[in-house]
Amino acid sequence: MIDTTKTILLLVLLALAACSDTKEELDRTTGNTQSVFWINSMKANCSGVGLTQCLQIQRGETIIFDNWELFYADIRGFDYEPGNIYRVSVLEESLPQDQISADVSSINYRLLKVIEKNIDTQLRLNDIWALEKIGAEAVSIDKQSRRPQLELQLQGMRIMGTDGCNNIRGSIDYIDHRQLTFGTIASTKKLCIDMNLADRFLKQLESTRAYVIEDRRLRLFDDNDELMMVLKKMD
Repeated sequence: MIDTTKTILLLVLLALAACSDTKEELDRTTGNTQSVFWINSMKANCSGVGLTQCLQIQRGETIIFDNWELFYADIRGFDYEPGNIYRVSVLEESLPQDQISADVSSINYRLLKVIEKNIDTQLRLNDIWALEKIGAEAVSIDKQSRRPQLELQLQGMRIMGTDGCNNIRGSIDYIDHRQLTFGTIASTKKLCIDMNLADRFLKQLESTRAYVIEDRRLRLFDDNDELMMVLKKMD
């Protein structure tokens, strides 16, 4: 009886192993692969049929925060929520040649599992900030003037606000947990009695390359890591 039981158990194990081998061989035959993607907490502007927004991804087990690439396809079954960094397991399914057209990816992406989902702390930037210092110099504002303010909208990669005289609007070219650069900044054309502060504020924004947030203050740095401005979070 014992020998019979052992024999049956051995046959079951061999059958399971055979099934496993068949499945792995089938995956190799179809060209399907299982991959690990990191997905950034924000989408980025990209060009398709028109200007749109795409996921930003990295492949592999380790994340490098300044190494995102645009991902133009959809991941079937993945429910994306901005503000979170994801690590997911994805099945990449190769399409038959007769189903591939010029405007369609040759691969279907299907979510297998959400491995991690963590809130992205860099989203603390997504707020309204009032100018407090330029360099080490405190900025004082008289009753007839406005204090320069900057509103960062990370979802749309946009900025808006005022330089103290004119309203401003522009884009965020790049952002990660340390680096920050702005695109072209447009402003209205009103002339104020004193344009010095407004001009300095815009010049500092254009030279911004990095940032640090601490004590409810946003510190902006140039490419030499010199402090250019300090802005305080508005309540």
